[in-house]
Amino acid sequence: RSLRVRSRGVSDGGLEYLANMKQLTTLAIEDSYAVSDYGMEFVGQMTGLKELSLAQAIQVTDDGLAHLSGLTNLNHLDLRLVPIAAHGVEHLQKLSKLAWLDLGRTHVDDEAIVYLRALGSLRSLNIMSTHVTDTGLQTLGEMSGLRSLILRDLNISDEGLAQLSTLRNLGRLELCGVAGITDTSVPVLSKLTQLRLLDVTDTGITEAGANELRAALPSASISP
Repeated sequence: RSLRVRSRGVSDGGLEYLANMKQLTTLAIEDSYAVSDYGMEFVGQMTGLKELSLAQAIQVTDDGLAHLSGLTNLNHLDLRLVPIAAHGVEHLQKLSKLAWLDLGRTHVDDEAIVYLRALGSLRSLNIMSTHVTDTGLQTLGEMSGLRSLILRDLNISDEGLAQLSTLRNLGRLELCGVAGITDTSVPVLSKLTQLRLLDVTDTGITEAGANELRAALPSASISP
């Protein structure tokens, strides 16, 4: 019921063969340079899938993701390093059970985040090293179900981060490498009392600010 392959040699032809394996619930085809939008047609036929990873499938585009819109049982989707943008994310809006989504190092932007609002079951989101800005954070602030949010290496500021003060259920927040976050954000972060992991490494938060966060969030592991 589970198949994980990490190889550049996996092709669309292999996915055509797998399309007949209706019992598959987990499929991970990672680091494939040969799988394309054509192969996504066959993945879209695997309607029993609950977990799907296409990490670094560099030939898959926004149009290819259209074939995944019928995988309504998916709760875990990994699209790291897949060259997709907002139009591709738009095709994911029907995945009502999706709880975990990795869009790290893709081309997604603020428009893509708007489409994510349709995913009411979403709990964990990675958008590190994307084109999301403060505008996108305003939209994220409306997604109260989020429990884990990875915002590493984004071009965002204290003003944008303030929009996340409504996410009172967040247990994990990673801001590593976000130079635009400073001690101004300490009062905002201090209100996120459910945090258990907070990473502010290589931000503009000073040692004094980090110590203030540790005092305000005694249950959280705070880096650095």
